[in-house]
Order: sequence, then C-alpha cells, then structure tokens
Amino acid sequence: MSVRIKHKVWVNTARDTSMKDLIYGPEETERITQTDTFDQWGGGSFDIAGAANEDLNLADVDSVKGLYIEVDSDVEVKLNGSTDALQLRRANTTTGSVARFFIEADITQVNVTAGVADASGHFHIWGLKT
Repeated sequence: MSVRIKHKVWVNTARDTSMKDLIYGPEETERITQTDTFDQWGGGSFDIAGAANEDLNLADVDSVKGLYIEVDSDVEVKLNGSTDALQLRRANTTTGSVARFFIEADITQVNVTAGVADASGHFHIWGLKT
C-alpha cells in the first residue's frame, strides 16, 4: 500500500512588510511536492518538562525519510545520535505561536530537549518498510 505525502513549503522574503519588494518568492503552485513512493507513516504528541529531553518514537516507520515537528516552546533537536543540537525558536512569544521543523532525510533517531519552559507538541514521520 502506498502512502501519499503532500507538502508545501512556501517561503517568501521581502524588503518591506507589504511584500512588494520580493527578494525570494516562487509561485505558490511551484512549492507543492507530492510523493507516492512511501508506504509507512507515524507520529504522535509529546510533553516534555523544562530542561528534560525525550527520544521521539519512530517505531511506526522502519526507514524514516521525512519528519515534521510543531512545538509550543523553544526546544533543541538532535538527529541521528548527533551531539550537535538544532535550536528551534518560535518567531514570537505570543500565546499560540509555535516553532516548526521540517526535513526530508534519512532519520534514525530524534531527540527533543525542552528549554527552560515545558514543551508540548506533535510530530509526523513517513518512510518505508524494510
């Protein structure tokens, strides 16, 4: 059974807040990616106490090829057993704002460490059976 993965990462950057002086801005329809070659998906939610860390459960997918994380607090993410952390930060501290992380890669492990505040979020993974 195939699983369809469809996503749109649409980054636009401008020199002004009206978005008239674009630095980078591809057409929206050019940003849609659709893949039908994967056959497994998984994910779930997580709650991590401040300064604690957790390995996300990737057991639903034998060979993870993509990951999306959305979290309500600033966190650090380490991939594939690395000691180098990627710092995820929300754009602002307004209630309801989130930090997001998206990657298409071979992934064997994901560790999330909360900052000073507790962190709650969810993740989604996709890939292949082995």
